[in-house]
Amino acid sequence: QEKHGDAALPGIDLKAEVKSIRKSMLKLVDTYNAVPASVLGGNKQAWRKNEHGRQFPGGSDTGIGWSYYRYPHIASSAWLGLALLQKPSDDSPVNHHANPYGVPQKPLPEVDSNLQCLPSKI
Repeated sequence: QEKHGDAALPGIDLKAEVKSIRKSMLKLVDTYNAVPASVLGGNKQAWRKNEHGRQFPGGSDTGIGWSYYRYPHIASSAWLGLALLQKPSDDSPVNHHANPYGVPQKPLPEVDSNLQCLPSKI
């Protein structure tokens, strides 16, 4: 059975779904200047009511005693940034070398025996 690509999900236009997700994420960044931890509004008082079906339920409940609110979230913003490095636009090809933890496209230069980075005297 095919596990990747369009054949893995018959009846689902994977490219259209990815395009829609990209558009949604970029709209969040345009709106909040970051990716928020939750797209659900509300505050701690709303969260304590435990009425998750409300229009403003108090953020996204983690299930372990706290909620994520609609505030900028560093990790989510960083992950979006990494995703956009690999494919900055719908039309661009995937840049497999954009992964900062991946093997670089060009090998690192050889290092001589001097491993000193900064001058010893300032």
